[in-house]
Amino acid sequence: MLHGVGGRTVEEAKDRMSYQEAMAWAEYIRRRGSLNWGMRLESGFALLATQINRALGGKAEFEDFMMHKDVVEADISDVAKLLGVKKVVGRG
Repeated sequence: MLHGVGGRTVEEAKDRMSYQEAMAWAEYIRRRGSLNWGMRLESGFALLATQINRALGGKAEFEDFMMHKDVVEADISDVAKLLGVKKVVGRG
């Protein structure tokens, strides 16, 4: 569905990705979360570590196992700005 956009520059992405496709990706991200595989893996391992910790009597929180929890990820509005979209449907 990315039509060859992966690994290209922002300018190339602007030329290749349609508005409809960008909105489809926005909906996917809204429903499923980040496209950052590293953060998704880290989240899964953090959940597992939290469950093991609790099973062994620990009191650690999920966030205690998230090494990159302070990393701020872009949301769809940031991506839209990068691609030159003036207004994202459903957002101010």
